Amino acid sequence: MRTGTPRQVAGFEPRTRTVKRIPQSTIDEILARVPIGQVIGDYVKLQRKGTRMLGLCPFHDEKTPSFSVNPDRGLYHCFGCGASGNTVSFLMQHDGLSFREAMEQLAARAGVRLELEQGDPERERRDRDRRQALLEANAFARDLFSRALWSGRWEAPVAYLEERGISREVAERFELGYAPPEWSALVDAAGRAGLGPQWLEAAGLAMARRQGGGYIDRFRDRIMFPVTDLSRRVLAFSGRTLDPGERAKYINTSETEIYVKGRNLYGLPLAQRSIRSLGEVILVEGNFDVVSLHAGGFDRTCAALGTALTEEQARLLRRFADRVLLLYDGDVAGRKAARKALEVLLAEEVPDVRIVRLPEGRDPDDVVRSEGAEALQALLDEARPMVDVLLDEAIAPAAGAADATSRRGAVTAVVDVLYHVRDPVLRDAWVRDCSRRLQVDARRLDRYVRERSAGRPQPGADPSGASRDRPLLHLSAHESMLVEALADEPALLGRLYREELFRVLPTGALASYLEEVSREWVEEGGRELRTHVGGLPEDSSLRRALTGVLAGEGRIAPGTHQRVFDEVGHRLKRSWLDRELRRTQEALRRLGGETDGEAYAQLMERSRDLLSWLQRLDPHQGRP
Repeated sequence: MRTGTPRQVAGFEPRTRTVKRIPQSTIDEILARVPIGQVIGDYVKLQRKGTRMLGLCPFHDEKTPSFSVNPDRGLYHCFGCGASGNTVSFLMQHDGLSFREAMEQLAARAGVRLELEQGDPERERRDRDRRQALLEANAFARDLFSRALWSGRWEAPVAYLEERGISREVAERFELGYAPPEWSALVDAAGRAGLGPQWLEAAGLAMARRQGGGYIDRFRDRIMFPVTDLSRRVLAFSGRTLDPGERAKYINTSETEIYVKGRNLYGLPLAQRSIRSLGEVILVEGNFDVVSLHAGGFDRTCAALGTALTEEQARLLRRFADRVLLLYDGDVAGRKAARKALEVLLAEEVPDVRIVRLPEGRDPDDVVRSEGAEALQALLDEARPMVDVLLDEAIAPAAGAADATSRRGAVTAVVDVLYHVRDPVLRDAWVRDCSRRLQVDARRLDRYVRERSAGRPQPGADPSGASRDRPLLHLSAHESMLVEALADEPALLGRLYREELFRVLPTGALASYLEEVSREWVEEGGRELRTHVGGLPEDSSLRRALTGVLAGEGRIAPGTHQRVFDEVGHRLKRSWLDRELRRTQEALRRLGGETDGEAYAQLMERSRDLLSWLQRLDPHQGRP
């Protein structure tokens, strides 16, 4: 138990030698702001060819351009000498700069302040101790709140949960608790356990008295909802008042060193397995909605912690699921919140966002408790793509109207919806449909949308591929297509991880690398593949192989990455099964006529399993 103060644990000795380093978040922000084509274009004359740029390599003499830059992926690769990397590594290689010097140049170009953090091991240890102390303070509070809820001393919180249809089993699954009504119940209990009040204050659980010194609890007479990370560590709390006269129905932990509200989703740690399995998440507004829906069997539900959905939360959702069902309250505020959530999700290119329409004035918790899970499931089954719903609403006022004013208003409303859609295939389809329904020229409507989206890069594709020299590590054609799909559609990393597709890749180095990258993406919020590749060692044969694929001409047409992933995945599985079957049959042949031993029995069982898997994969094909 922590008995010192936060300042004592987090301090550092002035004489300690420190090494400053650049946070990864700052590196990612700078690379996102500075186009690689502009930087390399200052040194190399580049010409656009499809989705890439070509020029003479600055690292070796050549007469025919073999130096390729892919602006969309932020990578370069020379198919002559093998030089490869991202914007930072180009400046380091070309100008002989250190990493920090290259980052300083790019930061100045991006208009980003380059803030360095201390790399002193002793200070890092102290910072880890401080974060651990805050986690321990939150864990202590969670346990105290849980004991208080079920102690029998206070009847109101248990009665309130029963009234809301929350059983003890569900409450304990979510680790719900009760903050006693006394002014300092938590502070006093922590003091008896040797936990200083300064730690409670740093964790957002206590505050200094205005007069007389000492500390008081921040949460009193409230149902407590612990907010946890994916490892189920308690980061913060949300408290729901039991006092009808209390103006603040909910109060939440302020942001702390371990908790940033817009980076977490309530209920996701419990929902993640179901979400991964179904590829679908139900997003609601309130904590009680989450708990109530889980109790009703909808265990793929989470919420945005009392705030409008943020970009970071949308990216977090996209790592787990391709489809988001927006199940917001059936009132004006709920519809507005759903519209804002849609815009954020579209900006993060979530493939399938649907709206579930609740009756006016109802919320998900009401429906489940009053009408049952079947009624809510019926509403979920009727969910429509939200863009379709908004376009219908935009076009409705002009339906049957002959005057130009009505059509102009509808066109404006349509553009307000479509400019948020980044997927060019989907947007073009909606543009054509809306132009037909509004009786306006499709090219003009498309121009309006593009003008509204000015400055946003539009992905393109050219089916012609470039002639590529084989790098030291050669990837198969199917592996190359898989890498392209993963780089352009980061959400596919979630599918790769869930389906364990890396296990069937023929190139061992790539299999191990993609297993690590996809695991980090899903479990730790890791970086996208295209930024991860640039961080591989310069002399890595895997880096050369990957940049050789990603810096070349993109071969996947916009909007087809999901289909390509499915097709390539099927072929990779089929190839793996064929290879394993041949190995097993060869091992059987080497046994000769020995058919009564354990080795023979195991190989026969393996052969039958492989044939069964192959039949399930390709049910309409015979044995190879």
